[in-house]
Amino acid sequence: MANPKILYQDLSTVTFSSSVGTNASYPVTNLKNYIATSYWSGSATTAGQRLIIDLGADTAVTTVIIDGHNFTGCGADQSVKIQYATDANFTTGVTNWSGDIAQTDDTTVTATAATATKRYWAIIYNSSVPLTVPPRIGNIFIGTPLEFTTPYDYGYRTENAEYVTTQKTSLNGITRTSQMYKGRIVYELTFNTQDNTLRTGYQTFVRTVRGKMFPFYFIDDDGTTRYMHMTSDYSPVVTTQYGQNNIETLAMKTQQSTF
Repeated sequence: MANPKILYQDLSTVTFSSSVGTNASYPVTNLKNYIATSYWSGSATTAGQRLIIDLGADTAVTTVIIDGHNFTGCGADQSVKIQYATDANFTTGVTNWSGDIAQTDDTTVTATAATATKRYWAIIYNSSVPLTVPPRIGNIFIGTPLEFTTPYDYGYRTENAEYVTTQKTSLNGITRTSQMYKGRIVYELTFNTQDNTLRTGYQTFVRTVRGKMFPFYFIDDDGTTRYMHMTSDYSPVVTTQYGQNNIETLAMKTQQSTF
């Protein structure tokens, strides 16, 4: 079983473009706001169209997470691939990094393959016939996840729901309650005996997401993937002895209140 991982992205350095055009109501800039339900949508149903991702520099990629998509809804199931190329126009060095993404629904896609270090990436709708509706995507994170040295320690809290309830007592003594939105899933984890590589990587992660500011994908050891925010702006690494480091609390909650 794999150790837990975190895939995070600094979207300020990423540029998105469409090979056939974009619906003005759902621009590619929506892919930079970290909200999976605020999506980009193409303007056409053309077969073979690409959503192109310029990472700004060559980047080692082992994992791609795609969220808020309509791969099955647009008729592109079994025919979506992830590609890279040596130029932004995808005229040279075009290579299929992934095989067909086989989806039976429009849930989060986590694609993995051998490491490729490239700048220009694309999602290609490789159908031989036009799509049924224009494609859409809410989030794309591309990179190599931060993988913890060990699993999290016992005493962990995962998949627990948190609610925000307003409670008042009326003049007749009846308690009345309300909730403005649904609950969020909360994780509280401890990682002990992490090596120095993880220590450096975790500190980079916290600086990149800026504490609670930006969300990220947490990939649990069973493959469960959650789109999370940290619940604190401060999550230090504690060095206990040479080459051994503890993360005493990694607390995080899902971005969306859907539970």
